[in-house]
Amino acid sequence: MNSYQDHNFTNSNYTNLYYERLYSLDIDFEFMSIETSFGDTTIISTGIQGNTPLILVHDLSSCAPIALSQHLYLTNYFKVFAVDVLVEDNSHKNAEMNLKYDDYGKWMYEILSRLQLVNATVFGISFGGYIALKSLIYNTDRISYGILINPSGLLKQSRSKWFNPCRMFKYLFTKNARKSSYSVPMISKKKLSNIKTPISVVLNANNSAQEVKTLKQIVKDNISTIDEVVDIQSQDMHQEYATIEKFIKEKFKNK
Repeated sequence: MNSYQDHNFTNSNYTNLYYERLYSLDIDFEFMSIETSFGDTTIISTGIQGNTPLILVHDLSSCAPIALSQHLYLTNYFKVFAVDVLVEDNSHKNAEMNLKYDDYGKWMYEILSRLQLVNATVFGISFGGYIALKSLIYNTDRISYGILINPSGLLKQSRSKWFNPCRMFKYLFTKNARKSSYSVPMISKKKLSNIKTPISVVLNANNSAQEVKTLKQIVKDNISTIDEVVDIQSQDMHQEYATIEKFIKEKFKNK
């Protein structure tokens, strides 16, 4: 089991872009490698020490530095742990990670346990939102809140979509990754109803009006602990991030 940083992008240009994007953020950070039963996981730790811990989980076609660059405002409110997602490797017949089971939930719980984090917030983007949901279903002893941006796994046609990654990363992903098309299985209504942690869902212009309406209905009908559903109409990327930041600021200003 490998992270995108370690395996799926074999082109050295990817590694260069990874670190170029990270260092361009001009932030203090620490690289961490956490051992889990699914493989070693790379984490970038940054933000204000002592603040509420937040696990930032990127989309399938992205990586931790991109997620940080898009949502750097999170470091003003949280101690951020940006995770490089582990993925199933097609070259291994006995790959352990399985989307249909609770593997991602177990993986996340192991990360939180190794980091000794409690009362953490999990912030998942698209496929990262799917991982957040699986984590909330599996075990929430260490998670107190969830923020899901266009989460995958709630609609039949749900596939992990691009969430505004830079063009070069997109090019490298489609050129080198074995899973350029990655189908995400639906999470059952029964499992969604088992979520007991407060969550907020942010839906943006990546979805059609009908998808937004359907997603709103799904989360409201099946997750009793839904806190807020934020519908962002703007097609402008910067306006989108500004709206999410405003929501975060209002939600966590007294925490």
